[in-house]
Amino acid sequence: MLLISLQRRSQRLGPPLWLPYGTSPCVKTHLWSYLPSHALAQDEGDRGVFQTLPGHEGLVTCVRFVSDTAFTSADDRGALFLWRRAESHWRATGRIQAHAKAISTLCVLDDWIATGSSDASVKVWRIKPGGEGSDELVEEQAITLKGRYPLSLALAYLPQSKGGVSRHQILVLAIAGTDSNIHIWTRSDNTFVHASVLAGHEDWVKALDFLVPHSADQPLILASGSQDATIRLWTIEPYNRDVSTPRNYQAAEGLSDELLDAFEASLGDVGEAEEGGKQISLKRHVLTVKSDQGSSQQYSITFDALLVGHEAAVTSLAWKTSSSSLTSPTPTLLSTSTDSSVILWSPSTIGAPTQEDSTSIWINRQRFGDIGGQRLGGFVGGAWAKNGNEALAWGWAGGWRRWVSSSSERARDEAWAEAGAIGGHNGPVKGIDWSPSGRYLLSSGLDQTTRIHGAIPSTDPANSAWHELSRPQVHGYDLLDVAFIDPLRFVSIADEKVARVFEAPGNFVDLAEELGVAKFTESEHNRPIGAAVPPLGLSNKAMEDAKPQDVVREAVKRRPFEGELASTTLWPEIEKIFGHGYEVRGV
Repeated sequence: MLLISLQRRSQRLGPPLWLPYGTSPCVKTHLWSYLPSHALAQDEGDRGVFQTLPGHEGLVTCVRFVSDTAFTSADDRGALFLWRRAESHWRATGRIQAHAKAISTLCVLDDWIATGSSDASVKVWRIKPGGEGSDELVEEQAITLKGRYPLSLALAYLPQSKGGVSRHQILVLAIAGTDSNIHIWTRSDNTFVHASVLAGHEDWVKALDFLVPHSADQPLILASGSQDATIRLWTIEPYNRDVSTPRNYQAAEGLSDELLDAFEASLGDVGEAEEGGKQISLKRHVLTVKSDQGSSQQYSITFDALLVGHEAAVTSLAWKTSSSSLTSPTPTLLSTSTDSSVILWSPSTIGAPTQEDSTSIWINRQRFGDIGGQRLGGFVGGAWAKNGNEALAWGWAGGWRRWVSSSSERARDEAWAEAGAIGGHNGPVKGIDWSPSGRYLLSSGLDQTTRIHGAIPSTDPANSAWHELSRPQVHGYDLLDVAFIDPLRFVSIADEKVARVFEAPGNFVDLAEELGVAKFTESEHNRPIGAAVPPLGLSNKAMEDAKPQDVVREAVKRRPFEGELASTTLWPEIEKIFGHGYEVRGV
């Protein structure tokens, strides 16, 4: 499936063969072929850049798919583009200056587009196909947020909307911004009107996503993730005047007193607004909306569940999409956080003698990522791929992580394993150099890293692919140039007066030989196993005696994953060269 990420923002899945994302420094939109071409017999995973789409004059900030053959993109100059696929290529079919300032968030539903900008406004657009392969982006409405900046938007149709066809269904727009509330707008009489405010979070809400009901009797569910490290679920359903007890209380009757007491104790002072306590309110928000035929209908929004599991800010949410033939598959929510974790949440049925009396609670079903990884910036976005059989996440350094499920339809039988994902510099590259043998390439850039890339041989030469093998240096200055001294030593310069020399550790020598990238002599294997930065140090120091848990990777023939590249593939720094009176510019 298709996934979108850019500018450290969370985005959304798309159709099966492409993985588009916006690039900050190149001010272009790239299309990654996530699956191999149909002409290839093997699934070799990520295949590289399929097409580069120039057009934006500013940094691309948001990308969202409209359909299998169309997507939208926005930039930091307020421009909004619509791209369509014609045969095997993509081209821009519509462009408009949507905002005066940067567009920070974007959501799409059918032919509706909503954009949020740092000019403190949200605008709603409609796609109207034109002639000769062009499209018109028509502004339907502008919403002023009165000094608040939008951080996340979500569009959906209200459940059981009157009319039965999309043009008569009632739209609901959720807006999260630089406050702790979620603002609900509904399209009534052909105009979006402010309908309700959902309170409860204690910090900015950074992520919103709607779960579309699979049947007419199911509610619409809104998930919200906040910098307070919690996720809240809200149910939206037609208002029933005969029901006076919220669904939360009815569900609670099936829970034991001990379980509820333990849950409340874990939240602190429930219901109080004091700092540090989590507020839980079962208030029913009643909305009245009018359709474009003049009839009115009431809906209620109720807080349904509080998901606690992340230790830092929640950065993205994505409901699992499935092609299963089941009429009501188990809902699964993917969340990412700056604590470097990805969590999959699902409801689990708990004790009841009969099916009618059973109830469910949301549990942490799977957890991926790193322990204590917040120092690396954590994850800033995540999404599903391949009909929910793969989970992906990306971080501040631009690297991706991917986990593949070998599960059946039953959640308890699933088994997840990490697999290779997209990688590379997340800033302009300023220096490159080939190893003396020409077997691998060294690069440095303004993302303050040096990276080594090599071609991993395959049984089919056409399927050989280049991958990042090592990240020898993670610096505090922008790196400007690099040069090899010999196959296992190089010198780098940054925006400073010092040149630094690095020497390959044993784990790089072993890895290059295992993957068939290069061959080394027996004497070249006799070197420190790796490198690390001491707690109070600034330079990479060699590790002579590594503990088992310090070994970079398992003894299998595969390339390092992003988590390993970011933390365990450093090269020892063996020399600093002083003498220049000013910053060095070339080597």
